[in-house]
Amino acid sequence: MRTRLPKVQSLHLLALALLLCLAGCASGPRTVSGQLPLVNLEGLELQGQRLLIDLSVRNLNDQRLESPLNEASLTIDGQPARFEGVFPQAINIPARGRESLRLSATADSPVLEALQALDQSRGQSLPYQIKLTFDGRRAGRNPVEQVGFLHPVPGQPGRFR
Repeated sequence: MRTRLPKVQSLHLLALALLLCLAGCASGPRTVSGQLPLVNLEGLELQGQRLLIDLSVRNLNDQRLESPLNEASLTIDGQPARFEGVFPQAINIPARGRESLRLSATADSPVLEALQALDQSRGQSLPYQIKLTFDGRRAGRNPVEQVGFLHPVPGQPGRFR
């Protein structure tokens, strides 16, 4: 024998199920804000004592990132490189967008020697760390950091990634 729910109870259960479905949709899409940008070293080129550093900066937020880049630091194999140029540098990245930056730095003898030795070797790498400090409402004053290893680009002397 099957039990049947009265019509009124069936309608109440159906209404409750619909309400639960609508409540799940009513919260709207999730917005991302307040996240620090991501930095990725795309490449590094050695030109004499000068380093050209290509970076990509990715905005994870649902709002445009308009923030000055106040400071930058780069260490290669534990040795610092000195950035050239004027800081702050204006940064304007659309919501969930990506921007390319090219920064220039001067390297001292230990960094130059390490990069030149790396350029001549195969299968070797050098550790690096890059820090960028943005200043703005959304970015705050926290440094954004990337740590990795530089490898020579095959067939392109003086280029690393």
